[in-house]
Amino acid sequence: MLLLLFLGCSKKNKEELIQCPNPIGNLQADLHNAFTFESRFTTFQNVGQDMILIKSESASIDCILTGSLLINLEKQIGEQELLQFTADGTEGPGETQFFDIDDDVILGRFELLEEEDNNVMEITSLNENSIEGTFSATYVHDAGSNQFTQLPDTLRFVNISFRAELLN
Repeated sequence: MLLLLFLGCSKKNKEELIQCPNPIGNLQADLHNAFTFESRFTTFQNVGQDMILIKSESASIDCILTGSLLINLEKQIGEQELLQFTADGTEGPGETQFFDIDDDVILGRFELLEEEDNNVMEITSLNENSIEGTFSATYVHDAGSNQFTQLPDTLRFVNISFRAELLN
């Protein structure tokens, strides 16, 4: 005897839909006429005595991740040069990369275009709970990564202000 059991659920109204938590931090950039990176969560965490990881993630209203920007920095006020991420596991200061994401699937990886002379981040305010600053960086699609991205091959962040909050 074969018994099939189907379970389902329905929502009676929009208020019952899962809602994303309130935004944390702030970062918004118009990168292309068809794409604006609007971060829902811009956070930082300490990754060593003098290092921090800033992580800015965009998400849809129902919390489906759509993009992720990662930047390792020295924990200090001032300007720091951004560098291409190295896969040797050292995660040095300035290393950065951008990911086009659909929930838990990486659609494409973007590496820093080191030939550009504007790849810098300036931390203007730093305390135990938040970091503020500006940055400029140019990323290009890594041809060796997934080819499912719908984004243009080059993403330019130009003089972008941000505020990151400590990730607890």
